[in-house]
Amino acid sequence: MQKSQVFTGIDISKLTLDMCLLKGKENTHYQIDNDIESIETFLNEHLSQQDEHYICLENTGKYGWLLIEVLANFPFKFYVVNPLHLHKSLGLTRGKTDKIGAQRIATFIKKNYEELSQHQYCEKLQTLQVLITERAFKVKKQRQLNTKEKEFSLLSNKKLAQKLIQQNQEIKEVLQTQIKELENEIEQTITEDVSLKEIYEIICSVPGVGKVLAWNLIVITGAFTKINQVRRLACYAGVAPFVKQSGLRF
Repeated sequence: MQKSQVFTGIDISKLTLDMCLLKGKENTHYQIDNDIESIETFLNEHLSQQDEHYICLENTGKYGWLLIEVLANFPFKFYVVNPLHLHKSLGLTRGKTDKIGAQRIATFIKKNYEELSQHQYCEKLQTLQVLITERAFKVKKQRQLNTKEKEFSLLSNKKLAQKLIQQNQEIKEVLQTQIKELENEIEQTITEDVSLKEIYEIICSVPGVGKVLAWNLIVITGAFTKINQVRRLACYAGVAPFVKQSGLRF
């Protein structure tokens, strides 16, 4: 007996997940809490293993981490799509709610599932993503504090300026310690995995490529499983040349 195809679009927010299930001409909407127990319950109760499921969600960062982790434990095909790719494919649209967003994602995967690559979940890659994101956040805070110090130096009240600068320096020292700890943990996570370590060493062997760029390349490309062609990587980086011309006569 041939399985029925079910296309599920998931609109992710901080507290809730809106689900749209397309099966034939049927269109069903659900809303659940964005937590592990609710996600597992929904998948077990509403997604029958007798059907062939295609699940799609946008790559929205941290709010989708729990969902991806749970989906990896189920035998369903699921896709994590770049939001820009999704929105460009929709064309001209008006209005947006979570329910409409889920329906649009379900329609998108129904049309494009044959052309997309399924998401390959890797716990270590997700750990790396979390650590790299946290490091970037703290580095940004350091830069903001440096800017503040320059502003304080313009104060006419030098005593107050010195006090504020000293407070900033204390915070920066704490941030620097935390950044170093995060970097050590990133290095340890990579070293513990033979495959990631090999890829990391190859990337770092390229002249001009440092450890931070190497870390980000591993995460962005999914250890070169999601982006595994030179031109795709060039497109992602925005350095691939494309011709734009109109009205030229040859």
